[in-house]
Amino acid sequence: MYLAEMSILGPVETSQVVLGSLIPQDLPTQVRWHMRGFVRNGGNQEQMQYTVDIVNKICKEMDINIKTAIPSVSEFFE
Repeated sequence: MYLAEMSILGPVETSQVVLGSLIPQDLPTQVRWHMRGFVRNGGNQEQMQYTVDIVNKICKEMDINIKTAIPSVSEFFE
């Protein structure tokens, strides 16, 4: 069961958008939940790492200081 419209963005892309909105808000618990959901939705390690990297670059460029470390991508693919 999906709670999002899937005709425009698929499950993996939706997970990427969600992570992209949660990471800058410094919400580590919610980021962890959605990283697990990213894997359940069929995302792979490379896709998740790309998402995290691009969000971190945007945060740096916009001077958004994330105080709490986000989970390591590799921890979800062990």
